[in-house]
Amino acid sequence: MIIDAYDRKILFALDKNARESYVQLAKKSGLSKDAVKYRINNYLKNGLLSGFYSLIDSSKLGFYSFRIYFLFKNTTIENEKKIIEYLMKEKNVFYLFRAEGEFDIGIGYFAKSLERFNEFITKFKEQFSQIQIYKQGIFIYLQHFDRNYLTNKKRLQKPKRIIQEPKDNKIGKTNLEILKLISTNARIQIIDICKKVSLTSKAVLFRLRDLENKGVILGYKPKLNLEKIHYSMYKVDLLIDNKKLTERIRSYVLQLPNIIHSQEVFGGSDLEFDVECKDYTEFIQIMNEIKKHFGNEIKKSFHFRTTKIYKTNFLPEVD
Repeated sequence: MIIDAYDRKILFALDKNARESYVQLAKKSGLSKDAVKYRINNYLKNGLLSGFYSLIDSSKLGFYSFRIYFLFKNTTIENEKKIIEYLMKEKNVFYLFRAEGEFDIGIGYFAKSLERFNEFITKFKEQFSQIQIYKQGIFIYLQHFDRNYLTNKKRLQKPKRIIQEPKDNKIGKTNLEILKLISTNARIQIIDICKKVSLTSKAVLFRLRDLENKGVILGYKPKLNLEKIHYSMYKVDLLIDNKKLTERIRSYVLQLPNIIHSQEVFGGSDLEFDVECKDYTEFIQIMNEIKKHFGNEIKKSFHFRTTKIYKTNFLPEVD
């Protein structure tokens, strides 16, 4: 699928705030409101976009976030499908992807305690003996960046940090219902939320703004299917010799327009980030630029390619 300059402007605006109206998107893209609406509907029809989701800080709801990489062993295609389907249905799996590299699938998992996390892992391994843990860790933080590479804009904004130290805030039943509605449908109309929660539009808007101001909702994003535009996402881990230079390297890396996530994981590498680019050649060019500036400080680098993202839902199952 070929996207033009107008598509890139629309996709970039949606990536900054997927709840913007068609009128706002029209102003930013230089098209009419109807033309923008037509294009977005086409993105959803042809699979360029598979929906819209909300960035929710699960730590504000009292949850830890875990990362696990799995290896398949002696599996059939049918068994692998069953494993994927099982994880898709698991409510506290917030991220699920297929990888090309040293492991086969990776997940992000929400749990209120190490005990709850261990219960999930034990049950999962008992049900699927063909799965083996390759690596696991606990998120210290996860940052999201806008896709500046879509329009070659210089990165100026601060990242959206959606995972931190857990704090069990009581947000109330109605607010939780609103979060459920908007978590997997970030462009849901206010009127549709009103019908579901039996509130006025003014009351719903107030609650949404309050959730945003408190940092429970940090943003709204489109689910962009990179393969449709022949892009790929690469996950990079750097081991750094001089730990004092980690922040300087991080500051340089994270201002690059193709970087879309940065993570710090207990049990992970010194610096971890995700890169979206049009092909492996561009990825190597980006890595070479980093090495040109900091090659002497980087002890070793690892990377793998994400071949498919199955699930993105940052709202845990709240008791």
